[in-house]
Amino acid sequence: MASLANSETNKYVFDFSTECWEFYQGIKNLKKDDVKIKTKLIEYLKTGIKRKPMPDKTHWENVKELLMMIRRNPDHFKKFAKKHMCLDIERKTNSLRDGWYLKMKNVSIDMLKDMIKEYCYKYVRCDEKGCMSYNTKLKLDPKLKSWVMTCRSCQRQKVVEDIKFSKIC
Repeated sequence: MASLANSETNKYVFDFSTECWEFYQGIKNLKKDDVKIKTKLIEYLKTGIKRKPMPDKTHWENVKELLMMIRRNPDHFKKFAKKHMCLDIERKTNSLRDGWYLKMKNVSIDMLKDMIKEYCYKYVRCDEKGCMSYNTKLKLDPKLKSWVMTCRSCQRQKVVEDIKFSKIC
């Protein structure tokens, strides 16, 4: 019976690590701040997402925890989530700590994980080859009227692409 439990555990670990290999790759080469951010993000993706299915929507309870971790503007993240998942999102109350309603029944944790990973690749992680830091800042530049991401590790600045909606959604 113990060997069966071990084989199930090993199978789960194997599947999880192969699915997320690129996302977790290179954590040993990161600076101390990056390791802290990335390990918190990994933990959040493994066990931290709290959602509650409701009759016609899903309540994402701890979205504020994620946004504080990656230090991003809630409106920017919300716009990306709307585009990526092709669904409407609204705040439960005016306070972000109360979470968001995703206007789709039974949004799976895997859907949320995929969306978070995609957002991190595009708008959180520095894409400089030698850096790949998660310690970045995203700021709206009024002169350019677009978002500028600044890496706190290598000081690289990059204008990130705007989030545009397609007519399909």
